[in-house]
Amino acid sequence: MKEILFGASRFRERKHCAFAAAAAGAFLLFFPFRWAIVLPGEVRCAVQDRLVARERGRVVVSPGEGSRHFRKGEKMFVLDDPLLRFARERIEYMLLHDRLLFEQQRAARATIGDSLLTDRRISSDLFAAAELDRKIASGTQSAKNDGTFVPASDRISPGFPVRTGMVLGTLCSGEKIVRAYAGDQEVRFLKPGQRVDLYLKDRLSGIPGRIGAVHPIPSLLRDSPALLCFGGELPVDADPDDPEDIHSLRPVYAVDVIPDRELPCQYGRFVRAEVRRRGMLAAKIGSFIVSALRREFF
Repeated sequence: MKEILFGASRFRERKHCAFAAAAAGAFLLFFPFRWAIVLPGEVRCAVQDRLVARERGRVVVSPGEGSRHFRKGEKMFVLDDPLLRFARERIEYMLLHDRLLFEQQRAARATIGDSLLTDRRISSDLFAAAELDRKIASGTQSAKNDGTFVPASDRISPGFPVRTGMVLGTLCSGEKIVRAYAGDQEVRFLKPGQRVDLYLKDRLSGIPGRIGAVHPIPSLLRDSPALLCFGGELPVDADPDDPEDIHSLRPVYAVDVIPDRELPCQYGRFVRAEVRRRGMLAAKIGSFIVSALRREFF
C-alpha cells in the first residue's frame, strides 16, 4: 500500500514539474521581451552630392587640397579638353563654308536642287556644334547647394588629367544625420519612426533619435568609417585584382537616423545605433526558420 501511495506521489510530482516546465517554456516563447538591434553607422550630412566628371580633360580650376566650403552657384571645377575645342572650331569653319555654298547654290537655277542637300548638312553642323558646346560646358561644375566639398583625392589639382566618369569629390550639405547599416536579418524589423539611441565611442550616454528612412536596395559599402578596416564593425572584403577596392563582405541596407538634437562631433565619426523593440521569441525563431528555408529552397 505504501509503495502504491509513493508511486502516485512521484507521478504527481513529475506531472507538476512537467506542467511547470511547459508553462516556463510558453512564457519564454510568447512573452513580449525587449531587445536591442545594434547597427554600425557613421555621422554624415543629410545631402551628399557626388561630383563626377562628365567628360575627359585636364583640370584648370579646382578647390585645392583639403575640404572647403562653397556657396550655391560658386564655381568648383573647370576641365578643359583641347580636342573638344579643336572639334568645335572645325565645325564652325564647316558651318561657314556650307552657308556660303548654300547661298551660291540658291543663286543659280542649275544648282538650286543641290541646295537642299547643303541645307541638311547645315542642320547637321548646327546639331554637332550644339552637342560640342554642351560637352565643353559640362566641364564646368558649380555647387548645387551651400556646403562643404570633400575632394576624392588631393592629386586632383590644376593640370591633372581626368577621365570620363571619374569621381572628383562629394559636396556635403544639410544637417548632421547618422547613416546606419543593417543586414538581411535586422532590416525586417526596422521601419521609419522607430526610436533609436545613438552612442559615440567617447560618450557614455546615448543621443535619442528616430529612423527617418530605410533604403530598400542593398549594396556593398565602400570608404566608410563603419567598415572594420576604418575603425567600424562591418567585416570587409577586397578584390584580389584591385587591392584598393575594399568593401563590405556582404551587401547592407542603409538606414537614415535623424537625431533629436545636434550631434557633438564632426562628420565621419563611427556611431553605434541601438533600436529598441518588443517581440516574442517564438516569432523570432519562426522568422529565422522561414528565412533559412527560403535561402535553401528558393
